[in-house]
Amino acid sequence: MEQSFSSFDDHTALHVLERIQTIHRQLRSHVVRHDDHVLTRLQWMILRHIGRTSTCSVGELATSFGVKPSTVSQMLDRLERYGYVVRRAGVNDARVRIVELTAAGQSLIANVKSASLERLKSALATMDSTEVQVLLPLLDALTRALGNPG
Repeated sequence: MEQSFSSFDDHTALHVLERIQTIHRQLRSHVVRHDDHVLTRLQWMILRHIGRTSTCSVGELATSFGVKPSTVSQMLDRLERYGYVVRRAGVNDARVRIVELTAAGQSLIANVKSASLERLKSALATMDSTEVQVLLPLLDALTRALGNPG
């Protein structure tokens, strides 16, 4: 008999969450230190967000991550010092600060993505092909169940 999600206990859900977090942490572990710069999780998330949106304002970043603009500004100070982002005045309002990735920031994201893919491919290569064939539909099902199809 199939068990519905509502009948799973907290222990099972917590176990799944911990495994997902562990996998994510292991895949991004090599990004924490880059060129002698220690990147926090929030700094990395900010870099990725800017990379996906091309440009955004400090306020948009704060809203996206649910933090204060001053927190984002502190993160951006470090990222700018590391050479990964630049800030400039907004076109329509000089008080608005627009953030963009530099070539170094774009390169960092590309390198981390490539390294993460290689690390994941190496891990998948240690698994039996049947395990991988079972894993993919399960990950797809979990993604759909969480309401994020892509």
